[in-house]
Amino acid sequence: MDHKVPITASGNGAEKFQQVMTPYGMKITLAGETAGAASAIKLVRSIFMKGIATLMIEMLQAADAYGVTDEVVASVGKSMDNIPFTSHLDRLVTGSALHCTRRAAEMKGSIALLEEAGLSAEMTTATKHRLEALEPYEFAKAYVDKKPAGYQEIIEAIRVKKE
Repeated sequence: MDHKVPITASGNGAEKFQQVMTPYGMKITLAGETAGAASAIKLVRSIFMKGIATLMIEMLQAADAYGVTDEVVASVGKSMDNIPFTSHLDRLVTGSALHCTRRAAEMKGSIALLEEAGLSAEMTTATKHRLEALEPYEFAKAYVDKKPAGYQEIIEAIRVKKE
């Protein structure tokens, strides 16, 4: 019997588990010796996968309410298609850090649009709050002469400032 679902395992017994179960068709990726690392990978990944799905639903409901679904899907597709994920991370994370104030203000307009249509603005409101939370870091001032090298630079700056 082949197991189709990929499994990530971690901890001091993960390698032995992989050795024992691979002959049964299990596809097991090791995530190191730290117990809980595999669970952390799954749950952190879920933040994105489930979050983007709910953002898509909110976006599509709004597009449907205003009769612009085809145009919105084509526009977003043009921005996302055939671009490596890490390129999206670099562009979207650094852009959000640098332009958080303007983008948070734009989200206020999006929230009003959703509410006008009688739709939930839950995800859009969370986006506005996350953008506002970036404002104290003053990334626009810090990067007035150069752009951040990538998303890692922004995340590191946030981590360092919190420490």
